[in-house]
Amino acid sequence: MLAISPVSVLSGINTAAVEAGLALTGAAIAVLPLLILGLLRRKILVGFRGRRTVGKVTGVERTGARAWQARIAFHAADGGEVSVQCTVPQRTRAGDSIGIRYDPVRPQEATIRSAASISLRLLLPLGTLAVAGLVGLFGSLYTSGTGRFDTFFDYYVIVVLALVALFCFFSTYLRYVQISWWRQRAVSAGTVDGFETSEKPGEAGIYACITFTAGDGRKIAFRERLPKLPRAGSKVTVYYDPEIPVQTATIIRRSRAIGGILTPTAIGVALSYIAVVLILGLPAGS
Repeated sequence: MLAISPVSVLSGINTAAVEAGLALTGAAIAVLPLLILGLLRRKILVGFRGRRTVGKVTGVERTGARAWQARIAFHAADGGEVSVQCTVPQRTRAGDSIGIRYDPVRPQEATIRSAASISLRLLLPLGTLAVAGLVGLFGSLYTSGTGRFDTFFDYYVIVVLALVALFCFFSTYLRYVQISWWRQRAVSAGTVDGFETSEKPGEAGIYACITFTAGDGRKIAFRERLPKLPRAGSKVTVYYDPEIPVQTATIIRRSRAIGGILTPTAIGVALSYIAVVLILGLPAGS
């Protein structure tokens, strides 16, 4: 196996430039989590300190290829009824009871995320990112003055590659969970009724509006953004989970959905291989 080190790859670049570049990159990486936390501060505080209650799901809407939002109604502390929209898991159905936290002063600010969920899904990744940035910043500043920058740079690059590879593998796992319902999928014939345009941030695009009849006789309508839009009035094959047809209806074949797993997996494997190559390239005794 080829063995090289990060420092040898950048041997043609001025050392001071590499040191300054790593310090600036580390600073930028460390600041990014702070900006994200600032934008999400209210939601995070509600998740940790909000008043708990139980709400009822009054409707579920698919807002993206892998995103669902539910309208949740609950009674605030003053007795008033409040209705909010929250991102929910795929298997959420209308009529479900769901735990919710809200700000007693502004009940419209609510979340279904618990403190543990926010810590695991948001604070832990952001904290890891901030630590990686700070290590890059202060490590480069310290080692550049002690003559140990080359060794620090070698190990730092390897650790960053390993962290990114782990993130890719975790993304693969999440994607697999999202499409695992295909194992109990049902198939129905659908019709493309027309198209509609969305200008919402993150959802902008043209969507095909499709209707089909589920196995229990219900007529279900959904919309889907596709790379290539079918013709209006054309017949399409709809795949769905019989238990939650509204949330899972799609005309994307399983083979194509599984293809979404391959990209992060391939990137993770490639980065892992590079990390191993760099480890083998470390100078003996470093």
